Amino acid sequence: MADPTAQRIWNTALGQLQLRVTRPNYDTWLKNTEGVRIDAGAFVVGVPSEFIKEWLSTRMRSLVCQALGDIRAVRWRSLSRSSDAMAMETARRTAP
Repeated sequence: MADPTAQRIWNTALGQLQLRVTRPNYDTWLKNTEGVRIDAGAFVVGVPSEFIKEWLSTRMRSLVCQALGDIRAVRWRSLSRSSDAMAMETARRTAP
């Protein structure tokens, strides 16, 4: 079950991503994903398949990280792989 806070954040990110990618790309790679949880400095996104996880990790990583970073005011640093989710580790932005 998805954490409501994580799902709200992810829904906001999806709204931003919908404006940045083509409709076919959104429908294929992002539409059926969900914000699962924020856990120990990582934002976990649930994806329907290993193939989609790999595709997002390699081809949409910078866009996803930017969208999440804009919302959370943190820099999304890296992607780690697990069996059913894509996790993005965070690093707090330092004040200028």
